[in-house]
Amino acid sequence: MSGQDTAALVGRLRAGIGGYSRTGIVGTTAGLIRDAADLIESQAAQIEKLRAAVEPFAKAADLYNDCEQHPNGCPDDAQAGELFGVFVGDFRRARQALGDTK
Repeated sequence: MSGQDTAALVGRLRAGIGGYSRTGIVGTTAGLIRDAADLIESQAAQIEKLRAAVEPFAKAADLYNDCEQHPNGCPDDAQAGELFGVFVGDFRRARQALGDTK
């Protein structure tokens, strides 16, 4: 599901909450719960794919902790070897996005 699908679902959920009454909400609630569960499953699968894609970059950050020119750690704006347009900071941000605080 896209961001627009998410926004639409949130709108439906909020409308359902605002229109709460003790009668007639059961069918609406069941549909909203089903749609929310589908969205959560879809987003969870996408998160796992993105985490797998970022993981090699996060691991590469350890290669740039220090070098001969920078014994206290390579600066974030140092180019990462032969990789054009990829910098040490890119690896560190990937590592941070995965929750590692090294």
